[in-house]
Amino acid sequence: HADGSFDVRYCIDGSVEKNVNRLRITSLNPLVTTARRTNGTDVARPSLLAPSHQPQQRSSPLTQPPTPPTSPRGIQHIIIQSRDWSKYDCHPNPLLVHLRDGRSKPKAWLRIDEGDYNKYEKGKKKGEMKSHLNELENNKLVTIKHELERIIHFFDRGQWPNGFTPHADLAYAYGVSVRKVRHCVNSHLRNNGSEKRKV
Repeated sequence: HADGSFDVRYCIDGSVEKNVNRLRITSLNPLVTTARRTNGTDVARPSLLAPSHQPQQRSSPLTQPPTPPTSPRGIQHIIIQSRDWSKYDCHPNPLLVHLRDGRSKPKAWLRIDEGDYNKYEKGKKKGEMKSHLNELENNKLVTIKHELERIIHFFDRGQWPNGFTPHADLAYAYGVSVRKVRHCVNSHLRNNGSEKRKV
């Protein structure tokens, strides 16, 4: 109120006492729990909490932002973009562009970028690259080759667009010959076929 008093509601019986003197509210009376300021002055709101108390926001599973799903990185991400691509898009296929841009990088640049060349290799020092591809690298190479075989059908007469030589670019990216790429794919198909027959 204009005289600095407050209207106070008690939590025990729900009764309301009006025009309570401010000195009563700031006392440690346990029955006084809340007060509603009714004037426009800057009088601090009375509280039974200690002066050092700092309010903390309670965390709730419903209020927490959801954890964004992890998305693939590297060549796997490029392949996903390639699968979403259409020949009617205004930009070239992402996989073709990725392989073409690798021409300016050192030979076997994709093996270096992916960093899989020393995985599953016993007795190899960290950072040391073997000349042959390990299982993980071979699987990625085969996946890329299959994607190239899929998107070739988007182009007229099965011809790659001008400026793109993806098969040669893929071989360069892995530091092998085009013949070696074909051999890796054929070996992969033979191994998978034999496993299926055993099952």
